[in-house]
Amino acid sequence: KVFVHGQTPSGSHVFVASGRDVYRISGITAALTAAQLADGQARDGGVMTTGKALPAVPFLDSLKAHGVRWELR
Repeated sequence: KVFVHGQTPSGSHVFVASGRDVYRISGITAALTAAQLADGQARDGGVMTTGKALPAVPFLDSLKAHGVRWELR
């Protein structure tokens, strides 16, 4: 499991992602990011993180086919 804690003006949030093999998922994440950027799905040009370049929910949902479950608390 991977936990990410964030603080926003609306409060504190925790993102939890889980799967079977974090190294495999890291590779899949990199490949999906590259494919979506190559397909022109980026929100803007230039250097930025995956989270800034691609809409979060559709990207995270694309990982479900690879055994990743996620939730925002």
